Amino acid sequence: MADVITTKNSLQVTLGYADGDTGSLVIDNPKASVTAANIDDLNDFILDNNILFSSSGSACTGIIKAETIENEKTKIDISE
Repeated sequence: MADVITTKNSLQVTLGYADGDTGSLVIDNPKASVTAANIDDLNDFILDNNILFSSSGSACTGIIKAETIENEKTKIDISE
């Protein structure tokens, strides 16, 4: 059996909270063409709907940064 290579793409968004805390939201398999406008829309949705809170209960104040991450994994065949 041959080695198997898999690739996983994700969008990681770092969020700020009113208490100064930060947190991350990871979205697996985002569309390939994510734009700054898409991130702005996500930020507006989060803030308008007040849906995310820090572990201490503080409200989210907005997205600090966003980045796409590509992770490649190789499963090595060790069978003989």
